[in-house]
Amino acid sequence: MYERGKMMTLKNIKIVYAEDESFIRANMVELLEFFSANVIAVENGNDAYEMYHKEKPDIVIADIQMSGMNGLELAEKIRKNDKKVQIIITTAYTNTEYLLKAVELNIVKYLLKPIPLVELEKVLNTCMENIVRLDNPRKYFNEKDYYDAKTKQLIVGDEEVYLDFHEKKFFELLIKTPGRIISYDELENTIWRNGMSTSAVRSLVFNLRNKLPEGVIKNVPKVGYKAVVKE
Repeated sequence: MYERGKMMTLKNIKIVYAEDESFIRANMVELLEFFSANVIAVENGNDAYEMYHKEKPDIVIADIQMSGMNGLELAEKIRKNDKKVQIIITTAYTNTEYLLKAVELNIVKYLLKPIPLVELEKVLNTCMENIVRLDNPRKYFNEKDYYDAKTKQLIVGDEEVYLDFHEKKFFELLIKTPGRIISYDELENTIWRNGMSTSAVRSLVFNLRNKLPEGVIKNVPKVGYKAVVKE
């Protein structure tokens, strides 16, 4: 894994790449190695999952259609315990259902094959930026207010702000991956195991917004909520 304090270049990056077509796999490995990445290539999702546990990569790239376990199934298994590893899905065609699932799993990019070199470079740069950002436990909302994921402290106006149980669970869900939309279903499954009412959600969001700097929690109508932090 990338070690904090090192210059972030692809020489520090370890990638597990899964693709069942040997010709495509060989070409992609060549492209990734062109960027000096350390690539572990496998031919199916089961091997990719095994290599993910063994090698602890920074990035997982997987084709959406593979034997044993497809790319989205692989991503779903990884995401159960790992919210930080960067995941890229490759595919030969678009599918709305797959796209929606990719968003839910916080996939960095859904790349259409054949993948142009410039597109690959862009998504790898995005992954590196995310790795650096996620390595910092403090998520800043502005120049001075922040949430420290390590100490679980919310600091606003140089003072620690108290959050009750539901506020903390809700906010931590949002702040783990800033910018990702947390759906109402995900909220319900994570916070209210016995179901939630619309008024309960609104009350929670209202109270939490009063404790945070303006604009940190954004509502996405009919979908859910997301957190906005300073990049």
